[in-house]
Amino acid sequence: MRVMDARTAWSQRIAGLGPRGAAVGVLFGLASAVSACGSRTGLELDDVRTPTEPDSSTPPVPPLDAAPDVAIPISPVQTPPACVALPSPSAYVVTTADNLWQFNPSATTSAAMLQLVGHLDCPLATGLGLGVCQDPDNPNALIAASPFSMAVDRTGTAYVVYCDGEVFVVDTQGVTCKATGLDVPGAYGGAFTEDTTDANETFFVATGDMQDTLASFNTTTLAINTIGAFSPAAMYAELTGTGAGDLFAFYLNNGSEMSIAKVDKANAELTNILPLPGLPRGRGWAFVFWGGDFYTFTGAVSGTGATQMMFDATVITRISPADGSQTFVANMNELVVGAGVSTCAPQR
Repeated sequence: MRVMDARTAWSQRIAGLGPRGAAVGVLFGLASAVSACGSRTGLELDDVRTPTEPDSSTPPVPPLDAAPDVAIPISPVQTPPACVALPSPSAYVVTTADNLWQFNPSATTSAAMLQLVGHLDCPLATGLGLGVCQDPDNPNALIAASPFSMAVDRTGTAYVVYCDGEVFVVDTQGVTCKATGLDVPGAYGGAFTEDTTDANETFFVATGDMQDTLASFNTTTLAINTIGAFSPAAMYAELTGTGAGDLFAFYLNNGSEMSIAKVDKANAELTNILPLPGLPRGRGWAFVFWGGDFYTFTGAVSGTGATQMMFDATVITRISPADGSQTFVANMNELVVGAGVSTCAPQR
C-alpha cells in the first residue's frame, strides 16, 4: 500500500539505531568547540561556544574529523533573474514539532541564528490511513504524522511533505498551510535549483521508499517525473540547490556513513563524493548550501553501539566543500527533518 510504504520509509529513516533518549532541554550554550584535524575555526557565538557544566540529559557532541582531501566544485556565482525580496536570509528549517524556523548562518548570536517563524497547522487527512505514521519507538503503534522534508522556492513558498506522504504548500511569511491533495509513496527529500537554460527554477526530489531515486516535481501539475536511481547508490537523500544551477545530495552512503555529492540533474549521477566521517545522523537530517558552505542538521546522538541514545534534538555543522572539514556551529532542542533555501541566497 502506498500509505504503508510512506510510513515504513519514515520509520526506517529516523529510528532503529538505539533506544530513544530522554527529552532534551534547550541546548544553546551547552556545546563546546570542535577540536579536529583540518577543521576551521567555528563561529564565535555567545552562549554557544562556551560549554556549561554537563548533565545527564545533555547528549555530548562527538569530535568530528576532517574528510580526505577531496573537493566539490561550486559553479560560478549567478544571480537568478527573478529573485523576490524575502526577509534575509531566506533559509528555513522545519522540525518534527511542526515548527518552522528561519535559519541565519551568518548571525553572530545564537538567538539571531534560529528564529521561530510559527507553528504549522496543516490539514492532515484522516482517511485511508493518512494523517498517522508508525511510532519509531514502537512498531505496533501509530502517531500523528509530522514533517519529513521541506524545500523553499525563490518566492518564499515552502513545499513540506509529511511522513505519511502528504504534500502541503506553506507560506513562509504567514505560515499558512494548504493541502495539495498529493500523497507521495515513501515521501521524499527535495530542493529547488536554478535552471541553466532559462530563467526558471526546478524542484528536484529524492523519491522512492528509500529516497534513492532522482525525479523532478512540477509544482503546477503536481506531476513527479522520474529521472533515475542515484549512481552510485544513495539512500535517504536530502537535496539542496543554488542560484547557479548546482544540485547536491546529503545521504547515507553504504548503509553507514553520511556523504555529500554533486548531482547530475540529467541522469542522477553522483560525482565529487565527499565522505563525512564521524558525522552522526541520529533520528533525521537535512542540509542547505549558503555562502560557499554546506550546513547540515543531524539528530543528536550519544554513545555508540548498544548503548547509543538518540534525541529529538539537532546538531548544526558547517561543511567545507573544498576539503570536507566539519565545524560545529550550534545545538537546537528540536529535531530538524527538513531545510530549504531560496536560489537567491548568497553563494559566496
